[in-house]
Amino acid sequence: MSLSRLALYLRTLRYLKPSQIGFMLWRRLGPRSAAPVMPAHCRLRPGVTPGSFLDSEGCLPDPARFRFLNRERAFDLSAMDWQAAEMPKLWCYNLHYFDYLTEAACSPALGAALIDSWIAENPPGGANAWEPYALSKRIVNWCKFILRRDAGLAVPELWGRSLHQQAAHLMGDLEYHILANHLFKNAVALVFAGLLLEGPAAAAWRRKGLQILRREIPEQFLADGGHYERSLLYHGVMLEDLLDLIVLAEAAGDLVPAADLAQLRDRATAATRFFAELLYPDGDIPLFNDAAFGIAPAPARLLAYAARVLRLDAGETAPADGAICAAASGYYGARQGGDLLLIDCGPLGPDYQPGHGHCDLLSYELCYDGRRVVVDSGVFGYEVGELRSYCRSTAAHNSVRIDGEEQSEIWHAFRVGRRARVLEARQESGPIEPYVFTGAHDGYRRLPGGPVHERQLRFHRDGMLEVEDRVRGKEQHRLESFLHIHPDFDVVPEDNSFVLRPKGGGPAARLQVESDCRAALESGQFCPIFGLALENPVIVLRHQGSLPAILRYRIEKYPD
Repeated sequence: MSLSRLALYLRTLRYLKPSQIGFMLWRRLGPRSAAPVMPAHCRLRPGVTPGSFLDSEGCLPDPARFRFLNRERAFDLSAMDWQAAEMPKLWCYNLHYFDYLTEAACSPALGAALIDSWIAENPPGGANAWEPYALSKRIVNWCKFILRRDAGLAVPELWGRSLHQQAAHLMGDLEYHILANHLFKNAVALVFAGLLLEGPAAAAWRRKGLQILRREIPEQFLADGGHYERSLLYHGVMLEDLLDLIVLAEAAGDLVPAADLAQLRDRATAATRFFAELLYPDGDIPLFNDAAFGIAPAPARLLAYAARVLRLDAGETAPADGAICAAASGYYGARQGGDLLLIDCGPLGPDYQPGHGHCDLLSYELCYDGRRVVVDSGVFGYEVGELRSYCRSTAAHNSVRIDGEEQSEIWHAFRVGRRARVLEARQESGPIEPYVFTGAHDGYRRLPGGPVHERQLRFHRDGMLEVEDRVRGKEQHRLESFLHIHPDFDVVPEDNSFVLRPKGGGPAARLQVESDCRAALESGQFCPIFGLALENPVIVLRHQGSLPAILRYRIEKYPD
């Protein structure tokens, strides 16, 4: 191993918790425990009433095809290929999650046949199927399917025996080396299995799951209600988990202590309000960090589920005009009718697990009249490769790159070495316009002359946005400011400006360059859903010279 590679590893490992390192070593070097044996008998707990959970969508286009990550494949129940070796690993994981059990296209008979096939074809220890995250998702989905079985329809004992075996396997393989949403998912699955099944083992799973949740909920959900991995995709997934736990706990009587149920309700309420505040005029999520449409439940459906479970009024889940301040998560901005500015000025995620973070400090997204105009690049997938690296890079976000370097030292699919830190994040908003945000970070301070990037955004009531990037420091540097435009717009250069015209008609916008720099129209990749990359226009402002330096532009609605 080269010295530079060793240094990269050390810069990455230094942020991990000692317990993570210990569990990583144990998983690699410790003795392998034998897979739990399927019990001869297993009983479902009597008295757990069916809960009204949220149905899934989009996995089964019809009863003979799976669709995950924008890729479809036909299946034949008589010869199910549970390995799907030609598909990406994340696609295979989705196959084993069984989210499709709660879809309209999945009849009770089809769901039962898929469960029977899985049990027959997937002995313990198989790749993908028996990994802890896949186990956790599948346990929860099987429990939901069993709980919603039609009255009088018997549950095969084999399903309970398999669930018992899977939960026992998960209990011995919890993801303490990863933590974050993975360990949370493990805990949710243990609670589900521990409430649905009967016996001493099930009671131990329930106790362990609740113990983990008591510790993880206050850590993973921040003071503003946001999930600490700073992705609205994962926030939606975790919010659904909180709501599911509430539904199940209420259906299970007094098996879940009142204090635990109160904690679930408190955090789910805060998480719901956070989620609603950050939704865009089109009703969907921002795409900062690892975020894409269509993985978590559709926001409108999730908010309706939250309102029902938490007994909230409609006004509590409706975004309001005015300033947005989710300071703990690092999201700021302003909403005025169909116009929205949202700014990312927060950490990549928890220091010990930044795997879903991107180099997007001081990036922003902008909507005019309900349409996305300036966009984040989203995420194509989690496979190591060019698109994964691109989507996490500084150049894929609406921020500034210096000397071709990244804000944070991203590498592999989920790794980060050096991390950019927020130096400043403040906003001014009141009865007198405009809304003003100022932020700064130290991601480039390691370069000669110690550059520091500071950005100020001024958002006026007529929709005009003024952006000023100040780079403090010394010596000569190359600055690049990227501006990603939604692919639904054509961008036309005009003198020292660019006109942004919607391809389907409607109000246009103009970007006016107001500083000494070279402006160019280039192209990038917009990945709003997993597995889909669309070419989109990217405006790049470039400046080379001594620091300090300023890049300045404004965007305004343009009467076409």
